[in-house]
Amino acid sequence: MFSSWLRGMGILESARTMYFVIQEASLVNVVADMYNNCAWPVWDDFKEVADLSTFTMEVLLNGTAFTNDSYVHTVMGIEDCFLIRVGDTTIPKNQIQIAYARMDEEGSTTYRGSVTDAALQLKTDRWYHLAVTFDHGAISVYLDGVLKATGDSSTGDVQRTSVNFQVPHSDESDGKPRCFWVGYSYDKARSFNGQMAEVRLWNKALTAEEINAENHFYKVRNPESDPSLLAYWKFCDGQGKTVKDYSMYGNNLTAEQDIVWKNVSLPAK
Repeated sequence: MFSSWLRGMGILESARTMYFVIQEASLVNVVADMYNNCAWPVWDDFKEVADLSTFTMEVLLNGTAFTNDSYVHTVMGIEDCFLIRVGDTTIPKNQIQIAYARMDEEGSTTYRGSVTDAALQLKTDRWYHLAVTFDHGAISVYLDGVLKATGDSSTGDVQRTSVNFQVPHSDESDGKPRCFWVGYSYDKARSFNGQMAEVRLWNKALTAEEINAENHFYKVRNPESDPSLLAYWKFCDGQGKTVKDYSMYGNNLTAEQDIVWKNVSLPAK
């Protein structure tokens, strides 16, 4: 009875339905390995980066190792002014530190300070988004969108309430002033042993909401039309030693040597 009834049944239409899983495309596909390399902009008369009382610096970074003899792995900034680095002689080699300083008017004494915390220790072979905001000396450090450390460079001996990133580029030899670099400070032993992407400089202190906006870690929407985005080096070029600035200002970076480019898929699925 049942077999004859089943023979009369047609195949359900749902049995013919095919299902596809569509994965969203990666937002970051190429990054730069900065080990034993560094890069710099030539600001020339770009006054937008001079004497900034508010700004934000951002980067995606992935450390391969934190073991060099100098104890320091430089991310970006200006030595003895305002610098993002990993490690120092007084903290673990894998711990992020924001080092700031100011020279007195006579040029004889440099006052120094820093912002760091054990919550800023990095694991190797792991991608992090780092954002450092500055607001008239108030410094906030976000790791993967979470506020991990704060400090104030406007107090004490340093009393730094603004930063001049417009120092003319040089090799800093023979007493030339320190200038802005990515992956270099003081000497070449302090390069960043790892990969970088999405390096940005803004003229405002981004809020926690802006930092944690959807996909903000991995891209900036319409960068060429936002005057507050002073520099946007995606490090996605894939060849050579020129890093395009995707902001409206077009201040490309030049690397010391051809960059080793790596294929990635970020965010990780």
